[in-house]
Amino acid sequence: MKTTGALLRMIIVVLILMIKGEVIKAQIKIDGYAINPKLGAYKTEYTAFIIGGEFNVTSKRTIYSVDYYRTFQIMNPERLKMIDFMVGRYYGGRIFRLQCQGGLGTLSGKKINEKRDISEEIYTFGVPLKLGLKILVTNSLSLGIDLQAHLNSKQSIWMSMFSIEIGKVRKK
Repeated sequence: MKTTGALLRMIIVVLILMIKGEVIKAQIKIDGYAINPKLGAYKTEYTAFIIGGEFNVTSKRTIYSVDYYRTFQIMNPERLKMIDFMVGRYYGGRIFRLQCQGGLGTLSGKKINEKRDISEEIYTFGVPLKLGLKILVTNSLSLGIDLQAHLNSKQSIWMSMFSIEIGKVRKK
């Protein structure tokens, strides 16, 4: 119940922030959208793998994203999940695109100390930051690399991921 209540509070805060923006006022014109599966590595006290994805909507070079990531590893029992809401801008033309985003997010799961003898269940809010470089292969496909950080008070995470965007990624 603690996780559900905190997530609900975060969604309410994001919606209140958006009330002043273009999204709620129905002034937004969607230029593109994409589903973006990702696979990469992350770094805490350990280095291991992360898998997840994003849903992006673009309007006038602004990107609105919702993402979900989950860590997985073979030799380490640490398990972390992240849900983030981000807004940012993209720069570039028809071939290359640089994305910068930031927002609000949650981190939950089991944190293991370096000696692997103490585990702790954590749930915290954080600030996700992302920098991405994309190559727009076609109007509906892009390949890229994302560098992302999830900064919080309990367990900050640094991630590098390969991504594939599928959807309407550029105008014809």
